[in-house]
Amino acid sequence: MRAMAGVGLAALLTAALAAAGCGGVGTMATRYSAEKRYWNAQRDEQKARLAARPDSTTLLRLREGYRGVRSSVSLPPQPAASGPAAIEYRGLFRTLANAEMQAARLALEARRPDLALEDAQWILGHAGTDTTAARQADFIVVGCYRTVGRYDDAIAAIHEMLKKYPPQPAEKPGGEDAILSLPNAPVEIRRQLGDADGMKREEAAAVEYYRGLLQRPQPLELEARIRARYVRALLAQGDAPASLREAQALEDLVGRHAELKSFEPDVHYVNAKVHAVTDKDHTAAISLLERVATDYPTANVAGPALFESAALLEDQKKFDLAKQRYKDAAARYPGNLDVAPVSLYRQAMLEDRTGNWPIAKAILEALPLKYPGTQASAEAPLAIAQRYARVGDRAAMNVALQKAVEVYRTLAARDSSGAAGAVYRWNILKCQLNLQDWQGALQAVDELVAHNPGHPFTAQALLEGAKVAQAQKLVDRAAGYLQRFLQDYPNSPAAAKVREDLKGLGG
Repeated sequence: MRAMAGVGLAALLTAALAAAGCGGVGTMATRYSAEKRYWNAQRDEQKARLAARPDSTTLLRLREGYRGVRSSVSLPPQPAASGPAAIEYRGLFRTLANAEMQAARLALEARRPDLALEDAQWILGHAGTDTTAARQADFIVVGCYRTVGRYDDAIAAIHEMLKKYPPQPAEKPGGEDAILSLPNAPVEIRRQLGDADGMKREEAAAVEYYRGLLQRPQPLELEARIRARYVRALLAQGDAPASLREAQALEDLVGRHAELKSFEPDVHYVNAKVHAVTDKDHTAAISLLERVATDYPTANVAGPALFESAALLEDQKKFDLAKQRYKDAAARYPGNLDVAPVSLYRQAMLEDRTGNWPIAKAILEALPLKYPGTQASAEAPLAIAQRYARVGDRAAMNVALQKAVEVYRTLAARDSSGAAGAVYRWNILKCQLNLQDWQGALQAVDELVAHNPGHPFTAQALLEGAKVAQAQKLVDRAAGYLQRFLQDYPNSPAAAKVREDLKGLGG
């Protein structure tokens, strides 16, 4: 039976090639060969993952299987503009592009964003009019830039994407084109970097982006999506009057069209958020947010609504209620990384505040294991040490700081060159300074310089390292840190002071 199946496939392939005409035979045969190699690469990866969790060496070997798809064939130098040959060319390119996407994925998993960037750039260089492949490659480029700490480049690439790729209607009911959420990414990057002015600029840019989209006719469902995003952007900017106006516009749009019934959760959510911003008494906003979570538990906005109701309850000092809402949010939406980790962290803070330190400590110890790479995972180990400092237990604080160093080292090793890794290494430095472990502190500075050059945390670490080295009479090392600061951060407001300090060291 297998032999007969093989003959049938060969016959069908021969017939298909003949039907395509002489111009398409070469491209179709090449595509068939590429697809076979792609399938083999997928099979090899599946077998490797079933056998054991692959290490970085194995991941890079598997990556070569996908890269072999492109290296085994060549795209025609000048594809036809139309007709069967053009269709076959696009099919071949898409196979090669998919293989490069998989190669990039494995490179990122192996902590080699430089290789993933190469894969994405090949796709962009050959995509032509294939905007689907180009969009996917651009998302990879942004991810790579963020991973290696090239934040300005990442933000610039995001803004270029917003210009190049207009949002499209969702392919599935209730879905949303990822492009629509992209304006939030630069805001978050600036927030993580502690750049308040930059964050305000990006918030304003997001508002202008959504406003610009609404100035052009959009498909009905897409317009509703844009309006929902627009209201949230206005709220983030603190423009209450415009938020009220646009929230009403969204509600009117959804009310006029029965086919937009699925947008009701978004309508109620943005209305609740508007109340939270405009009302002095947050009782109504809390009630509205909780109704969103209760009435639409599977909606994308349900988790954020429950978390935000808890935050408002905490502001009202209703700690027991807030604690329960945080606990509910984490339990109901454990896969939502924007909700669950921070909900657990806030629950822990309230558990401690209401006299339940053992419960709080258990939550904080579990957070880095359960949600590595999140802000909550970065804050939790230090929060334990800070609690002991508040109650005056110096010995317990030192033990907690030492344990935090171990946790952060483990987490940093998982994200060796990424943004989270920089946060973990910075926290290691803070722990070592508090422990007065000067050698450990200098080692932490060196780790930041090696893995996260150009990062704002590394800039501050170099200055801290110079102080420690000078206090330890390591003059050459102190001078080296200051020289590296001037090399990497020549436009820093601190540069003039650093030059003076360097002269004082004889540098």
